[in-house]
Amino acid sequence: MAVFSAGNAGADDASNSNPLGSNNSYDKLLGDKTSKNSLIVASGSDAAINLDGSLNEVSRSTFSSEGPTDDLRIKPDITGNGESLLSTGRAPTPALRYSNNSGTSMSSPNVCGSLLLLQQHHNNTNGHYMKAATLKGLALHTADDIYNLDDQTLVGPDATSGWGLMNAKKAAETISENGFSTWISEETLNNNASFSIDVVSDGSSPLLASISWTDQGGTINPTGTVNNGVILYNDDTPALVNDLDIRITQASNTYTPWKLTGVDSNSQGDNTVDPYERVDVTGASGVYTITVTHKGTLVGGAQDFSLIITGLSSNFTFNTSVAEQTICSSNDATYNFDYSETGGTTTNLSLVDVPTGAVANITPNSLNADGTFDVTFSNLENVSANTYNVSVVGNDGFDTETRVIELRVLHSDFTPYPQSLSSPGNGALNTPSSLTLNWAENLNAEDYLVEVSTNPSFSSLVFSSTVTDLSYELSGLTAETVYYWRVRPNNRCNTGNYSETYSFQVGNLDCGNNIYTATDFTDAAIGTTAGVFASVPVTVSTGGLYIESVETSFKISHTWVNDINITLEGPPEIGSPQVLLFDSSCTTDTGGDTTSPGDGDDFDVTYSDLGAALVCNDPAVPSISDTIAPIESLSKFIDLPADGVWTLRIGDPNNNDGGAVTEFSIDLCVINNIINLPNLTNNGFNAPLNSTYTFLSSDFEATTSGQTAAEQIYTIVMTPSVGILEKNSVSMDIGDTFTQDDVNTGKITYSNTETSSFNDEFKVDIKNSANGWLPNQTITMNSTLSTSEFDIKNVYIWPNPTNENINIRLNDLTSKENVKANLYDLSGRIINSYSYEINSNTLTKSIAIHHIENGIYLLEIKQGNAKFTRKIVVNQY
Repeated sequence: MAVFSAGNAGADDASNSNPLGSNNSYDKLLGDKTSKNSLIVASGSDAAINLDGSLNEVSRSTFSSEGPTDDLRIKPDITGNGESLLSTGRAPTPALRYSNNSGTSMSSPNVCGSLLLLQQHHNNTNGHYMKAATLKGLALHTADDIYNLDDQTLVGPDATSGWGLMNAKKAAETISENGFSTWISEETLNNNASFSIDVVSDGSSPLLASISWTDQGGTINPTGTVNNGVILYNDDTPALVNDLDIRITQASNTYTPWKLTGVDSNSQGDNTVDPYERVDVTGASGVYTITVTHKGTLVGGAQDFSLIITGLSSNFTFNTSVAEQTICSSNDATYNFDYSETGGTTTNLSLVDVPTGAVANITPNSLNADGTFDVTFSNLENVSANTYNVSVVGNDGFDTETRVIELRVLHSDFTPYPQSLSSPGNGALNTPSSLTLNWAENLNAEDYLVEVSTNPSFSSLVFSSTVTDLSYELSGLTAETVYYWRVRPNNRCNTGNYSETYSFQVGNLDCGNNIYTATDFTDAAIGTTAGVFASVPVTVSTGGLYIESVETSFKISHTWVNDINITLEGPPEIGSPQVLLFDSSCTTDTGGDTTSPGDGDDFDVTYSDLGAALVCNDPAVPSISDTIAPIESLSKFIDLPADGVWTLRIGDPNNNDGGAVTEFSIDLCVINNIINLPNLTNNGFNAPLNSTYTFLSSDFEATTSGQTAAEQIYTIVMTPSVGILEKNSVSMDIGDTFTQDDVNTGKITYSNTETSSFNDEFKVDIKNSANGWLPNQTITMNSTLSTSEFDIKNVYIWPNPTNENINIRLNDLTSKENVKANLYDLSGRIINSYSYEINSNTLTKSIAIHHIENGIYLLEIKQGNAKFTRKIVVNQY
């Protein structure tokens, strides 16, 4: 979870020239201070604490920036001590580098340290760490409201101190008491579903129930910031994507969560903007139902959320220090639980959502005193590989408590779990030299071996890595080169099987000739008032090419460079993608007029992913120069269409300092398509039984205009499943090559030893001398051979080699259909054709060849669907 300071503009009521509600005491949060899933920390004084640990007195620091966000989210979220804390400093003398400092940059790490201790305590207690949403929700749920402690008028959350002062003691106690007087759980809400739980109030404390979730990313607006924090526009469009709702009900009474209704007002009702909601019931007594639902359709199909309840009462509780297990299916999974009770009743235990095929047992299945019990799952060989959430339910007749344990089942046999690849697609053409390999999740895998090679045999590897993600970043690929990639799933039980091999070819890269310079500086001025924006467009026209890489150069005159943020935005035709280049990024400097980083002037800079780290040279002008790396990678633009209007956007949320953009250009590397591709005439082939067949150019022929047959190179990517491919009588395997000239001169053959009809195929890639590539071409047998084929032992051809005649004899003929004989040269042209009537069960004929030039020929003998082919060598003396 990100923890950010709120900022120190609390005393500057002129910092926002257009505040929400026209109230200049509020709406001072900028940039990441408005992010919805982070924890934004305000500053308060050192608190006075009562002997029982309750808050006696605290004051919000006057310098602490006030919220809320433009959509009235409760920001800042929480308050921490940020006044006069001992901290590191920037003094030139080492002895003075520790000093007492005040600011939200003090309160934020103060709160962050407390959060880390809470994570440690939760792990010590429960055997695992909390999710970010749980940790955030716990901090907000247990914070002390600062109402009436610093002359505030609001009870509940507000836009100055959030939910109140961080109370690490109360948060730790909430963890320790989980199951008795508190409840912490991590749940999932599916689309169109609801979640509910019945609880019993302790009758003395307020009943508080809250939900917290890490929401999906929102939409970026044209100014380059998520729709809040843009002071100029006060956009009240909710940043919330998945809107969850919590309610507490008892009989006809429904209790709703807190929400802001203005910069200085709140109420309880339907909260449609915050990814944290809390419902408070004061004077609670009896049984209540807590329900969680959602509005609309959940993006992603489901939303994880965390539920925290305090002020309840339970007679018993149970927990396990190991709630998640991953098991090989040959073993059993056992979860050990500790059980505690206060009510003196008997608690019966049961399981819900046991995986299909598993045998589950609870030993013992009931308890009436403090003790332990085990949950065991066996027969896991019959359970599909997956992750299962099983509910362990305890009921004593008065209370029901449910704990969810996670069981992941893995198998040593990967056969039922083949690995599939996603992108780039098999045979992808003209890819960039940097790309991402993506594959599907394998439920039986814990990690994946990714291999990349320039040969489909993977005899040598270009890249190899074992990862747990479902993607792998490739860079530095060579232009016009074909790459092959595959993925092998693995788990702790065994090594899996390789996926199908996919291939792609990097395009022809054109760099250095595609510089586009801006000429329209109409909106290039950066004003001196807070919340101003400037922009400069440039039109790119490449004729429809795609992007290999982007660099951008510009000059900006601006005093105090750290005031501004700079974004490069792509054309609207590709969705206006944005890359943040600079955002008050000077954290250190080499000097300057003040001790503040980034107090220098002007930019004369090139931003490139290959650039160096940022150096802020404040005494120099320009303060920021040379080629530097951006905050966000420019690779976001890779493989997108280049054409359209690109825009350099500058935002300045601060007063006084201004300037202008004076130069702006974009330098593109683009991907030229490789256009001189091979053509393949593919007629397939008919292979006789138990014989060797010599391929003809009439079977398959690769050609490229202006190139020879020897320049058309086949690479075998899949071998036949029945027969064997040979080149000059030497068998070939995946990765071996042959040329069209090899086919034309009779060097490529297919051998089989089958005695009955069969089908077969093999697959090749074809590449020519211009690096044109035709991938994944399947050469197939045209049809299944019938049972009337010639038996090779009943066909005789002699002499071979010959110089005058060739004799043929066929025995045991069962058909009266004419026999045809065709003599071909190796280019597939027919030299002579003959047809013979059948009057008996044998045929003997002599074919004159004395008029034929020396060379290798193919003699084909056919009767109906039966066919026999033999290579003939003619050698005239």
